[in-house]
Amino acid sequence: MKTKKIPSEGELTALTNEDDVLPSNSPSNLPAFLFIPGMCGTADQFEMLVKTMKQRAYALNLRGHGTSGGELRKASFLDYCDDIRDAILAIGQVYLIGHSMGGLIAQVIAQESAMRPFVRKVVLLASTPPAGIKIPFRIGFLRPRYLWAMAFSKPFELHPKEKKLFRHPNDFYPPFERESGKAVGEILLGNLVGAWRVIRTSMPTLVVAGTEDEVFPLSIGTQKEIAKFHGALYREVVTGHMIHCEPKGERFFTEEIVPWCLGNRE
Repeated sequence: MKTKKIPSEGELTALTNEDDVLPSNSPSNLPAFLFIPGMCGTADQFEMLVKTMKQRAYALNLRGHGTSGGELRKASFLDYCDDIRDAILAIGQVYLIGHSMGGLIAQVIAQESAMRPFVRKVVLLASTPPAGIKIPFRIGFLRPRYLWAMAFSKPFELHPKEKKLFRHPNDFYPPFERESGKAVGEILLGNLVGAWRVIRTSMPTLVVAGTEDEVFPLSIGTQKEIAKFHGALYREVVTGHMIHCEPKGERFFTEEIVPWCLGNRE
């Protein structure tokens, strides 16, 4: 495992296993796995997955997060999309894996004609939906601290009550970092006014829902709606929102998602 610098305006970094993977398992002409964190997330949340994978894998720190450069207070949602474009151009063809907010970023990237040659398949883990699909509303996010951050483009930290929605604290969850109020405000407003009304992706897509997710509860059906919109495969796993951090989610990823990406499973 090492930290790799990604050529970009934001001085991005990614965790990668590229030096530990045998060429026979992941030849240079085979797409790599690229993980996109969700709100307040960093590459560290994917460390166990990246470490155990037999294929080349990269977990990106978006600008202002982890060891990446850039000012968090200035980071916008479209800046985060630029970060993923830069990472893809640096890595080459990828299987794009987006969690929560990272799932919305992945959907934006997947619809772009310039990026389609580089993205082989898309996996959305407990994804934030695009415009047209209801975002489950939580009264806790009307707290003044969040409204202030979104209105005045200030970084914010999750309140302990909201962290519980993510099943945090937990022994296998890395700590959350601060997030850009500007980016989160743009996502919420953009969803309402249709700015993130992505088109149906033409590439193979898998949508995964956590059955115990309290951010996007299974009863509301957000992930099923995303899968229906994209004509994607839909799967459920017994985890909370942080699918990739829980042992059951990690096993599901290596036993189900990786074979699907590699074409060994429908």
